[in-house]
Amino acid sequence: MATIAPVLHSATFDSDLQFQYRQDHWMQNVRYALAVDCDSTWIKSPADAETLRQNCKIVYGHVAIGPFTDNVTVQHINLDGVEVIAGTLGAGPTRNNDQPYYTLSSSTLRKADAIEFGVRDSKIRNLTLPSLTSVNDRFEVGRYAYDLNYLDITSFESAYTFTLGPPNLTTLHHTRLRNTTDMDLLSIKIDSIDSLTDNQLNLSRAWINGPFPNINNILIGFKSVESLRVYDNSSVTLGGSSTTEMSIDELVLTGGVTDIKRSSQIDSLNVDSLKLRSDVSIIHLELLSIKDMRPIMKDITLPPKAMNWTGGFEIEIYYATALNLTSIYGSDDQGNQIQTWYWPRNVSSIQLGEINIGSDFFDPFIAQQKEALNNQSGPSVLTTFRVLPSRNSTNFDCTPFIELKNMGRLASNISFECYNATSGAVSAQITNPFTFIGALLGTGFWMP
Repeated sequence: MATIAPVLHSATFDSDLQFQYRQDHWMQNVRYALAVDCDSTWIKSPADAETLRQNCKIVYGHVAIGPFTDNVTVQHINLDGVEVIAGTLGAGPTRNNDQPYYTLSSSTLRKADAIEFGVRDSKIRNLTLPSLTSVNDRFEVGRYAYDLNYLDITSFESAYTFTLGPPNLTTLHHTRLRNTTDMDLLSIKIDSIDSLTDNQLNLSRAWINGPFPNINNILIGFKSVESLRVYDNSSVTLGGSSTTEMSIDELVLTGGVTDIKRSSQIDSLNVDSLKLRSDVSIIHLELLSIKDMRPIMKDITLPPKAMNWTGGFEIEIYYATALNLTSIYGSDDQGNQIQTWYWPRNVSSIQLGEINIGSDFFDPFIAQQKEALNNQSGPSVLTTFRVLPSRNSTNFDCTPFIELKNMGRLASNISFECYNATSGAVSAQITNPFTFIGALLGTGFWMP
């Protein structure tokens, strides 16, 4: 059995590995005496795997699978007996087109420094590691594992980064993730990714990049994530089976996402920035504030709970030419008129441009602002107010907003711009001119 110098990734021992290293270090000398090497190793045949698993409970280095010396149609590599790999378990450094397909299994492996298959072309078909609980660094079974269709990581819970993307993966055995920082999910054919996304994780980044042809809804149960990107032609639900609070710094939806929903059991949802790319298929949005809207959007809804939102509601919508903001009322599925928009009592920014807008849409907001003046309470003074109706608008008057500005609710030092729909004339000019076209837009919403 040949050996190689550690070249994939330097091992970093956690406390458990350190304990086992000290406990079993004396065994290493015995193995050397028996001509068995438990350091970094190439597995080039089932016989190599047999030698390793019969003699090495702990491998003090990397284990590379292939290339194989025998061109049998399918090689079956069994590492039962190996419990810890203090290095990377992964595909060997080369691949020839005439290399055989192979399967890899270990019912005993519990820990490794890293798992790495499919980073480059690989012929692995089946990866079975049901007892693996964690890796110190990365778990990556990537897009170049074209032939992998079965993955069993039933007990796996922890990795610094987690990447999964074999394009022909149809079977995944997995329970849940408890700890990871970065997540990349690529196009796969399994019928659920809930065991990966429906977990109360605190992530810096989660990119869910489909398409996932066998999934109709992606359930997001993270507790917090700085950057969440979903690329798929399915719906997205914010709030998992046990999520009560969720915070997202930036949410990007693209790839034909058909709907975004909020779970009924989530109590607090905070998304600082929502970006809908031009290829989304959402026709109705029932949630929040929006950034970078596109013409396909026809209506939006804020539920009655919006009146209790805290933190300062910001609404920014531009160039949504199919959107109608002429009234707070709409129709239900039976054609009955219902109230579909409830203005929050704590509004900090309004920016609307090139949308069909009517004065009636703002009546409750104006009433709230004037009531707040009389009671010395209510919403904070807006930091930004810009409303530029589209040419289709016929009933929007800036006069009430000029009055609010003069009364101190839209303070004179803020960015203020308002155009009358009938005349198109500028009713009030901003202190610092703002150009809607090409502007970098931001949005936020807070829900208690």
